[in-house]
Amino acid sequence: MDFRPGSSDSEVTARRVAERLELGDAEAEWLAKLESAHRSSPMAMPAADRLIDLLERLEVPVEDRAEVLDTMPDPDRDPERWWLLERSNHLLAHDLVSRVRQTGPPPPAPPRLLPEGMSLFSVHLILVTIKGILNCHQELGIPGDVSWETLSLLGRRMAEYRAIQCRTGIELTGWDWMRFFGLLYQVGRLEVIPYRLCTHPEAGPLFWYDDGTIARLGRGFRRGDPALSIHVPSGDPLNPDSCDASFARLPTAFKAIHPGEPPLVATCTSWLLDDQLSEYLSPDSNILRFARRFELVPGSLDNDEAVLHFVFGASYEEDLDVLPQRTTLERAVVKHIRSGRHWRLRTGWSSLAPQPQASARFDGST
Repeated sequence: MDFRPGSSDSEVTARRVAERLELGDAEAEWLAKLESAHRSSPMAMPAADRLIDLLERLEVPVEDRAEVLDTMPDPDRDPERWWLLERSNHLLAHDLVSRVRQTGPPPPAPPRLLPEGMSLFSVHLILVTIKGILNCHQELGIPGDVSWETLSLLGRRMAEYRAIQCRTGIELTGWDWMRFFGLLYQVGRLEVIPYRLCTHPEAGPLFWYDDGTIARLGRGFRRGDPALSIHVPSGDPLNPDSCDASFARLPTAFKAIHPGEPPLVATCTSWLLDDQLSEYLSPDSNILRFARRFELVPGSLDNDEAVLHFVFGASYEEDLDVLPQRTTLERAVVKHIRSGRHWRLRTGWSSLAPQPQASARFDGST
């Protein structure tokens, strides 16, 4: 048997949880949402052998697995932490498919930073909710390889935490949690949000066509039509082969999310599509080869911060003089800003349909 049912202490309240676990004002809104949650049935805890298998599938570092298992809440031994886990599980797993298809509000994620004794709460929550998340993926037609690529971020974030803090733990951003809400997926090198055009604040697009152009382009370009939003996480090189492999998987990976309405275009809003980059980079650079996959949409937004953050990291300095100048891109970013110009966010689209328009071009039009 994969799952064993847990029990719940009906006398536990949000106030008692806050007092016993030393939660404060930063967690008050989260606790209030949990207390108002209506649970239809007790939470089921994965059996020990299933937990061990999940830790491996989710690529949790071997040196962290024992502590994850040893600190799993128990309804009798840890009634307050169990209360948090059970209600968070309900809010996260409840009605996931409908939320995705109707672009409903995401469930509340746990606070990014919790007290020391709860550093693994997010890990425990994902483990007890994984069955519901995988069921959601299956109903949406998400291939199994995409599911596990997406969810194994858990292990990668734990490895990053250990590398910095030298102990077991995790820190997940709001963007990270979108993977566990069924809203964002990893497809090889790229991140993908299935969405309906111009209806999703995280997916964009930042710019889109006027009504006359939309009418001419037709199905797939209309506001509310299914589409895929492409995002490029930092880390591995943006080499053409890895991008080709990701794009080749897109048409089939998300065709069933909106039954009978497969997405026909993939959109991307990024500084990577800024046509000014062609002034500094070689035409065969990875960035320009990525940009040429997309047809640019009119409109731009000055945003130096996005480029500085991506190129130099989250802790980049405002002082341009201290930024490293090791690569062509680093030198270009700094030179452009020093000249009094700004880097821009642009939106582009690439066809997912086998039609003549699929040969997207990057012509720098505005």
